[in-house]
This record gives sequence, C-alpha cells and structure tokens, in this order.
Amino acid sequence: MRAVTIRPRYGKHPRLMILGQLEARLIQADRVIVSGLNEGTWPPDLGHDPWMSRPMRKNYGLPVPERNISLAAHDFVQAFCANEVFLTRSERVDGAPTVPARWLLRLDTYLNTAKINKEIIHKGSHLSYMQHLDKNEITTPINRPSPTPAVINRPSRLSVTRIEQWLKDPYAIYADKILKLKKLEPLEKKIGAKERGIILHEIMEHFITLYPQNLPPNAYDSFIEIVKKVLEKNTTNIADQSFWTPRLFSLGEWIIEDKANWRQKAQFLKAEVQGEITITDDIKTPFKITARVDRIDLLNDGSVAIIDYKSGGTYSGTRIQSGDLPQLPLEGLILAEGGFSKDRISNKSVGSLSYWKLSGSINKPVEIIEVSKAEQLETSLKNAKAGITTLIKSFEDPEMPYMAIPSLDNAPRYNDYEYLERVKEWAALDDNSEEAA
Repeated sequence: MRAVTIRPRYGKHPRLMILGQLEARLIQADRVIVSGLNEGTWPPDLGHDPWMSRPMRKNYGLPVPERNISLAAHDFVQAFCANEVFLTRSERVDGAPTVPARWLLRLDTYLNTAKINKEIIHKGSHLSYMQHLDKNEITTPINRPSPTPAVINRPSRLSVTRIEQWLKDPYAIYADKILKLKKLEPLEKKIGAKERGIILHEIMEHFITLYPQNLPPNAYDSFIEIVKKVLEKNTTNIADQSFWTPRLFSLGEWIIEDKANWRQKAQFLKAEVQGEITITDDIKTPFKITARVDRIDLLNDGSVAIIDYKSGGTYSGTRIQSGDLPQLPLEGLILAEGGFSKDRISNKSVGSLSYWKLSGSINKPVEIIEVSKAEQLETSLKNAKAGITTLIKSFEDPEMPYMAIPSLDNAPRYNDYEYLERVKEWAALDDNSEEAA
C-alpha cells in the first residue's frame, strides 16, 4: 500500500493538476512546476538487481536499466518546453543534503558555455513570494505553559510512579488527570522503554513465582521457555526479538547463578503487591497515594525488602534518600503505615529498598542499587513523608501552576506530552533568560 500513490478526486482547485511523469506527458498547461529535481528522485535511482546481470537481462530481452533514465530525460524536456516553467528541488531530504538532477547541472553548463549568467533563471517575482512565506513582521515568543486549574478539578489520588512525574513535569499530570488526554499508540508498535519494562516484569514475575526459593537443575531451561513465551506474546517484530533474546538469556544466567547472593539473605514473599495510604496531616483535602510493588522479599532478620525492576535509567542510593527518586521511599512509607494490610505484611518493617536494573548487558546483566542501612532507611522514609506532604500542600494553592518542566536540567526521561507542551519553542528562550539573569 505504501508504494501506491492515491490522489484525491475532489476538493482540488479546478485549474490545478498534480500529476506524475507518465500522466504529465498527455497534458499541456500554461504554467508547469517541475519538482523533485534531485538525483535519485528525478531521474530515479536505478538500484541494483541482485538476480540478473546486464548480459542476462539482454539475453532474456528485458530492457536495460538506463531506459528509465532516458524516459525521465524525455519527460523533463517535454515539461521544460512549457510556456512558463518553474524548476524546483529540495536541498535536503530527511536532513541530508541532496545532489541536483543531472538536467540542472547540464543546464548550468550550457549557460556558462553561452556566457549567460545563470542567475537570470533565478530572477522573478516567485522569489519574493517565497521570502515572504518565511518572513514574520511580529515575533511573539511563547511562554512556558503554566495552567492553574480550579482546585476542585485537581487530582486527589496518584500512584507512586506518577509522583516523580509530578515533581519533574506537573503539566503532564495536568494533561493526563485533568484534561484526560491520552497518547495514541502507533499502528506499527516497536519495542520501546515501556514495552521493555512490561516484558521484563512479566518474565521476572513468572520465573520467581515458579521458583520462589530453591532452583531445580533445569531452572535455566525454564527461564528460556518463559522468555520465548513472553516475547511471542508481546512482540511481532522478528528484529526486536532477535535483539532482545540474547540479552534476556544473559539476564537468566545471572539470576540462576545468583551472582548477587540474594537467595542467601532473602526469600521471595510476593509479587505485584498493591497498597495505599491517605495523607491527611497538615493538608486541607485527604490525598491518596497508591502503589503496586514489583516484588517483596522476606529478609533473614524478619524485615522485608521492596524491589522495583527497571529496564534502564540512572539511579543511586543518594537520590533515593534525598527524595529525588521518590518511588521506593513512598512504597516503604506505605508499608510502614500499614498500607499493605490486605497482603498481611503490614506488621513487617522495611529492611531494604532496591532498584534492580535489568539491562541484560554482557558485562553487567543486572545492577542492584540498594539502600539497606537503618539510618539510610529512616532518612528515606522521613524525607518521603515530608516531601509528599509539601508537594500536596503546594498544589492546594489555586495560584500554584502545573508548570511544564520547571527545571530543564531535571527533565523526565520520557514525555508523552512534549509536543503539547511545545518544549522546543520556549526551552531555548528559557535558557537564554536564565543566562541573562
């Protein structure tokens, strides 16, 4: 379907015709615009025939490839002989510079030989028209979007995964939760960060649920079977599967060999644990924080480890403690305040908060970023409680805007609303204004 050009039958100007080379041979017009005069477009690229050489084509009575060049030359000459003709081409295609069509180069050569200034063909009113298309008398720079919706319309419930987005890009919360705008999925969906995360989470959940503690001799084979089933379910692109399969196999080897000695100090307890708490202290309207923890393990000392799987990104224990990465501390806060009561683990204390970065790379298939010391955990939960309370209280103020990316140095990794925020239009101006200040 991509190779077939479909042109509208109605809705065009009656005196305008947009034709290909073949159709244009049969039409005469007072004014002709010849476009696409680049090598590879007009004339078209001959390409390479991997099946038949030139002698073979000749023996079979097939036309030589140069015949298409001859036809393209004939069409150009016929169009060039119109009463009024405009020759146009794109200097760049997809950002790459182009080569003028050989007809243009030969025309330049002829004019130079005849000692005619070739600039004569560039003169005319059409250049003035073109310059005015890009000319703007008044330039009004766009400001950073900062809507202030009514407090009653602002969300009173968010998941812990959205809190970091709330900090880094409040406008995304505004667009999603208040305007109810959702990104449309592409028809031909490729494996992106979101899809990688879904695949990794599903593989880890299936495997760890199947073998919570002791591993059988064929554990690696079982892991490979799970990988194949999950990939087949979530991907249709063979190239994506070929790229990710060796990475996932490397991940399986790391887990089976238990290179972090995790099974010696922890026992799997539950996966995909849901919980919630309601923040009421020092705020006007109760605000609910929800969580779905990837995995909770029981440590040897009776406390629990909260584990979150990540497919990429940069993480550190310092950022976890400071609240810059609020997801794990908020999940720890939910557990500490009994928010996981439905799963009968509310009486447990938090002994570890860790991100497992499952990259599947050869050198380091898994990287564990952990906060496990008592004072570090206490600081993390304390900062999480103070930070979320301050954040909720700030947005209870009707004058508090849902600003688009308050700090460009701390922008989110992924942004479904970047186009709506028109970041590229105001980001450069914002940087210049900050430098001037």
